[in-house]
Amino acid sequence: MLKLNYEVVVIHTQTKPYKILAGFKDSDPLELLKKESILFPFAEASVNFIAQLSKNIFADKQLRNYPEFISLAHWLRRAHIIELKNEFQDQFKDRITLSRGLILHFAPANVDVLFVYSWLISLLAGNKNIIRISATTEKRTGLLLKKIRETLEKYPIIASRTLIITYPHDTEITKQFSMMCDCRVIWGGDHTVQTIRSISLPPHATEIVFPNRFSHALLCSNTFLTASAEEKRVLIENFAKDFLWHHQATCSSPKNVIWLGSSDRNQEAQTEFWQKVNSYLIEKNPKWIEEIKLKQLTLAFCLAAHPLVEKFTDTLQSPIFNFKIKHIDQSLRYLHKGLGIFFEMEIRDLRELYAILDSKDQTIGSYGVSQNEWKELVTKLPKRAIDRIVPFGQMLNFSPVWDGYSLLTYFTRELQFFENRQSL
Repeated sequence: MLKLNYEVVVIHTQTKPYKILAGFKDSDPLELLKKESILFPFAEASVNFIAQLSKNIFADKQLRNYPEFISLAHWLRRAHIIELKNEFQDQFKDRITLSRGLILHFAPANVDVLFVYSWLISLLAGNKNIIRISATTEKRTGLLLKKIRETLEKYPIIASRTLIITYPHDTEITKQFSMMCDCRVIWGGDHTVQTIRSISLPPHATEIVFPNRFSHALLCSNTFLTASAEEKRVLIENFAKDFLWHHQATCSSPKNVIWLGSSDRNQEAQTEFWQKVNSYLIEKNPKWIEEIKLKQLTLAFCLAAHPLVEKFTDTLQSPIFNFKIKHIDQSLRYLHKGLGIFFEMEIRDLRELYAILDSKDQTIGSYGVSQNEWKELVTKLPKRAIDRIVPFGQMLNFSPVWDGYSLLTYFTRELQFFENRQSL
């Protein structure tokens, strides 16, 4: 009987060591992983493991202090997994789908729960998984890994098909893992994606990449100004939820706020909106302000010198900075690192977004624009831009369809099968 690894154990590849953070402790875990069979999509053991992990996270007092972990646990609920299973089975009804095999995941350092979503969607597809997480992830990630290890103890069928590891940036180690996999998934910045993509894969293997992206919030000023006090309260809470987690550093966090309406109405709406946002942050999240202020000021002074910035609001006494811009280019997208800083633009017509949106843009948080209006707009965009349009409060919600990829489809393969028939 193999023993689960509860400690960080150093295992040697052909060249250099890496550290196992979760999985089986074995003299050669890679060989063990190769020998294990794949599972069927939405295997009972996979569904049970994920549902139990959800319960274990909910039950942990320390993890409950972090809203992103509670959101993760909610997403992993059995009821939600069964919904995904039913949707998947309806999509591939009367067709044979199997896992791809071994999936290699490279998780980002700035979002400490993303590796779990990537891993568990792949697990639901029936795959074996190697997940490399950054050694620079936050300490709270260790709390989550501890809960994962405790849950894997009860599910050896899952543990034997899982290897969560960390190692410094090292081409030789990445090459060894890459040559083992049937699909490689890269979450990270553009440089990370380019570096790992330069490392070869087996000829049959496929790859999915999630590079740097940028997201916007769009509000109709008339809709905001005519909303009730309660509607505005909910809107502000939802907007704050979309940028507070991970210090606004995720690709789907809003960084540019676009106001739709006349100049006078836009100005009136902006004044009231930001007053309410600042009041909410001061009252509800003073600790968040303390954590980011020094880094925020450094970034703000850097952005203030950019030629596309017309003016910025002096918010030394308030939680956030607002930078008025007429246009946004790749340099502004690249320089923005979150930290409670917002670009701000005004448009009179939705069609002005044709000149604003770019292939780097991922999500729009929308308020006051109908679904039909969005549908008409996106079908006429002259270039690839925007993969998600969601209400405020849902910009950070994870989905099996991400950046335009249906992950359950990419993590599976379809077996073409013909019944035996008599020759003509």
